[in-house]
Amino acid sequence: MDEIPSKCPVCNAVKEKFRMEDALAGKEKGIWVRYSSEQYIDNVNNISCGLLALGLKKGDKVATISNNRPQWNFIDMGVAQVGIIHVPIYPTISKEEYEYILKDCEPSLVFVSEKGLYEKIKPIADAVGTVKDVYTINEVEGAKNLSDIIELGRKSSEKYEAELSRIKDSVKAGDFFTLLYTSGTTGFPKGVMLCHNNVVSNFKATAEIHDLVRNRRPEGGEASTVNAHPLPPHEVGEGAAVEQIEFHLVVPVRPGHRLRCPPLAGKTIGHEFRTPIVKVHHDLRIQ
Repeated sequence: MDEIPSKCPVCNAVKEKFRMEDALAGKEKGIWVRYSSEQYIDNVNNISCGLLALGLKKGDKVATISNNRPQWNFIDMGVAQVGIIHVPIYPTISKEEYEYILKDCEPSLVFVSEKGLYEKIKPIADAVGTVKDVYTINEVEGAKNLSDIIELGRKSSEKYEAELSRIKDSVKAGDFFTLLYTSGTTGFPKGVMLCHNNVVSNFKATAEIHDLVRNRRPEGGEASTVNAHPLPPHEVGEGAAVEQIEFHLVVPVRPGHRLRCPPLAGKTIGHEFRTPIVKVHHDLRIQ
């Protein structure tokens, strides 16, 4: 296999080859909000510039404690572009595990999804010397918000444009990209260090297995899009409505292509699923 690049060129590839009006979507206050490829790229770049404006640098760490949602992806790529290490953490673990992980990974910033997590995490993060601030994704009274960083990045984009480009070019395939903590079934969670190469190799392998194609959708448009990122069963629960999932990823597929998906009671494939989800996996034929 040819040398695998870092994740940093992904935004350029999306802009040049994979433009979509509905690249990402998530429910916000009960309403589906869709983000185009250009909106995704803008949010990612503004987060990168915002983090630089806050003084973060390559090699620092940022932790994210959130459910699945488009903003998680904005943060993930925004962090990767400037060589910052992303530490995604389950939103359902115990206070003791949060204390252990945050002290162990020593992040500079922590992002949490909503009020309940903010109230749980803020006192813990305040006790970790490296954490400068805790930001929320949903609006929470008295808390700093992800939108503050996006706006800061937008205002300072011209100042940091050259630096962002330089850092992106400097990130190599073998550079430390993300720190994933295990479930901790035999004790406290253990951090697994992954480089850009580890992650991008998964992208490439998945594209080959599922025969994803560039810059093309099958006839039928939305009828051929699938939810490719459901919540794990322990977060959804058997029989739960898929509408409870707050995030989905739309991917182009060929007509008649088969994907590994949770079995659905019906076969309506589109932006909003209205069928229950169960735990056993099987092949679902996309019409």
